[in-house]
Amino acid sequence: MTLAHLLLLFLFVLQNVRQHALTLLTDMVLDRHGTCIPLLSLCEIMNSICIPIAGERITDLLRIPRNADVDLEEIMIELELCISLLFKPFLHHLKNLVSLEQEFLGIWISMLGIMTHLLGDDE
Repeated sequence: MTLAHLLLLFLFVLQNVRQHALTLLTDMVLDRHGTCIPLLSLCEIMNSICIPIAGERITDLLRIPRNADVDLEEIMIELELCISLLFKPFLHHLKNLVSLEQEFLGIWISMLGIMTHLLGDDE
């Protein structure tokens, strides 16, 4: 096996691990019962973990050259997972988040900034 083949295999494994990690983080923050994560802790998790991770990964994905030899489907899967990491927990906990007006606004503005960047209107 050549070095190029090993590198491609390594990148494929990293991509799968990254996708799995994004899915696990999203599921953890969803908190299906809605009571396990205290509201202020949820805000901290959203502000210091979910939003930065999703934002940085979206930025990285947008930097990949269009003519690069990459699997476009894998990029789209990761992009969807990053958007899910932003919006699924937010929508799931929206009723409770609204009660903390300042934290809610901070999360919302951060999410809008990432989506503006994704849509290319951040100038």
